[in-house]
Amino acid sequence: MSDVSRTRQKVELSGRSLLTILGQRKSATKASAFVLGWHFAEA
Repeated sequence: MSDVSRTRQKVELSGRSLLTILGQRKSATKASAFVLGWHFAEA
């Protein structure tokens, strides 16, 4: 598995976890912004 695939998988899993946790707190918009920001910072 390439580094890109591994990183992408990690980002998707982390993003999903964050969205689930923050979504339960009714902060889906903030979560989305955070995940996108984190994704671009890691890219």
